[in-house]
Amino acid sequence: MARASSRGGESKQGLVVTLVFFILATIGAGVAAYYGFADKDKIKADRKKFEDEKEAAVAEARWLRFQVGLYRAYLGLPAPTEEPKELKQGEEKPKEGELRIGRELPGLKKEFDDPNGKFGKNYDDSKSAKTLITRLAGLSKWDVNKNGPEKNVEEILKDRDTRIAQLVAAERAALDEKALAQKEKTDAVAARDKALMDFKTNTDELKAKFDEDRKRFESQIASLTDQLKASTDKSGPLVKALQDKLEEAQNYSKGLEKKIKELDTKIAALQLKVDTSTVTAVEKESKVMEPRGEIVRVHTSLKRATINIGRNKGLKPGITFTVHGRQSDGSPKRFKKADVSVLNTDANTAEVEISNVVLWNPDRKLYEEIDVLSPENKDPVVKGDVLINPLWNPNAKTHIALAGYFEFIGITSAQLNGFIRRLEDQNIIVDAYVDLSDGKIKGPGLTRSTEYILRGGELDGREPGAPREKEVLKEINDNIKKLFEEAKQNGVEVMRPERFLRETGFALPRRSAVVD
Repeated sequence: MARASSRGGESKQGLVVTLVFFILATIGAGVAAYYGFADKDKIKADRKKFEDEKEAAVAEARWLRFQVGLYRAYLGLPAPTEEPKELKQGEEKPKEGELRIGRELPGLKKEFDDPNGKFGKNYDDSKSAKTLITRLAGLSKWDVNKNGPEKNVEEILKDRDTRIAQLVAAERAALDEKALAQKEKTDAVAARDKALMDFKTNTDELKAKFDEDRKRFESQIASLTDQLKASTDKSGPLVKALQDKLEEAQNYSKGLEKKIKELDTKIAALQLKVDTSTVTAVEKESKVMEPRGEIVRVHTSLKRATINIGRNKGLKPGITFTVHGRQSDGSPKRFKKADVSVLNTDANTAEVEISNVVLWNPDRKLYEEIDVLSPENKDPVVKGDVLINPLWNPNAKTHIALAGYFEFIGITSAQLNGFIRRLEDQNIIVDAYVDLSDGKIKGPGLTRSTEYILRGGELDGREPGAPREKEVLKEINDNIKKLFEEAKQNGVEVMRPERFLRETGFALPRRSAVVD
């Protein structure tokens, strides 16, 4: 009984030991499996992280290769796209990385230019790179066919240097021409002054001689008269002698008048030479282009602006100006970019309407009107642009004359008077004009103080509202010529109506050619 019990205890003990080892093994396998699967997930996560980083690095490398390739192209050293068949002396064979830059550039440039694409937009330098590439494109457009800019920076600088050299040469030529013109003017003025002095000397001498001869003839006439009274029998010969003396005095007087007239003609010719010299023309051009004010602000609509002159300088609503940009030296550019009309004024500023935006067409030699918001308006009105109107002067009144038929004014007295009132509102005084309704010259009169005469056309009777009587038409046209003759004698500058409209900002009829 005791042995049986002992065997049963050994059997149970072995089972227990077996169970314990089984449980321990199971737990160990579970723990090992747990850690094994945990390491696998970590490996997967790390792998994805490395792949993402690799993809980001590859994308960033493409972005950097694109910039390197584009900048090299603009700098004149584009990356090659294939190996050269023959290497020049000292030239190295391009490496694969450099070839890759050149080969990838067209595709990367296309991705970069795609407005809906995302290429390069996630990098910190995206905005600055975009700005720089845009500025480079402004200097020279990208040519897809040659996989590079139309001109690289070296070529652009070379063109600039050539242009600078041309401008320097042109400036030197202009200075030489100015010096020559100045000399011509000086010579002409000296000749005129000498002629004036000779004229005065000759005139004084002629007058003195004339007075002396007149007194002598008067004395002789008195003596002959006395002799005639004293001896009636000898009156016949005395009367004839008296008549001969009178005729001699009259002929001498006519000779003096002719000589004085010749001297007047010579002086007028010399004055005309001075007035038409190159320097005088330059001076007149400078006077015409004298700024009266400038733009200080352009409104957001681009159709109105604020200028820096107002009521304190006599500015009134309705006065017009042309708008000119500035050259590098600050002087106004020759051709206008727009017309403006004053809407309302403050003490020192005024609001103007930008009424006419134009482009100068050098081939057709006329201004072409464009819309202020048009893409063609590449030189819009901006702050700092100057205002030109040679006939409006805040410090003095400008004197002009009108001679002829002007289509934009009309013929009737009412139309002409209305135009004259508009001029008076701009500090302009009309000294003389031909009234086309009756042919008379009216106004205070043309003098040397008159600065311009507006040149219109003569009438043939077919104009709307023109007189039909031949006598009136002849008087009108004769007086037009007479005013021009007076203007020539007084050195008054002739101004065509197109130039008047252009330089004062008056609205031109559409399709009107404004030729210089």
